[in-house]
Amino acid sequence: MKQRTVIAISTILNPKVLVADEPTSALDVTSQKAVIRLLKELLDKKFIRSLIFITHELPLLYHVTDDIMVMYAGEIVERGTAQQMVFDPVHPYTKRLMGSIIVPEEGMKDHKLSAIPGAPPNLKNVPEGCRFAERCDFAREECRSGKIPMRVEAGRTYRCIFGVDTLKECYADEEVQR
Repeated sequence: MKQRTVIAISTILNPKVLVADEPTSALDVTSQKAVIRLLKELLDKKFIRSLIFITHELPLLYHVTDDIMVMYAGEIVERGTAQQMVFDPVHPYTKRLMGSIIVPEEGMKDHKLSAIPGAPPNLKNVPEGCRFAERCDFAREECRSGKIPMRVEAGRTYRCIFGVDTLKECYADEEVQR
């Protein structure tokens, strides 16, 4: 009820963009569905023009949004459609993240869960290069220096030195080794 009240108050002035930061955290599944239904209804009725939905629950995002951006250590590492991000992530962090959670969607029920090794970097002393490099199985020396720019390739936007084809080959090789 608290989330619904806050959502109602935040839409009084018909905002162009509503930022919903963890609006479903600590809610049971039924209450989550009610909050999401309310947000979708407000979007459909144009009380809200755009919604930025911040959450750690990626499978939930699949049902809420058209596009997903994944951040790691305060930096965007990948952006794509909800379909791409859940079923075909490109960036090694997004791939690992999706592999570490249960996704109840068709085609994902048989995937094996895996942990992400290591720990995130200390943001008081952010490392040079790719912030995920210390935890990435595919990192090279060039990953650890300079700013890694965003790439746009094959309809995807991601931050990595490797091309989409190279990353997919790495993932395929990793699957074979398991």
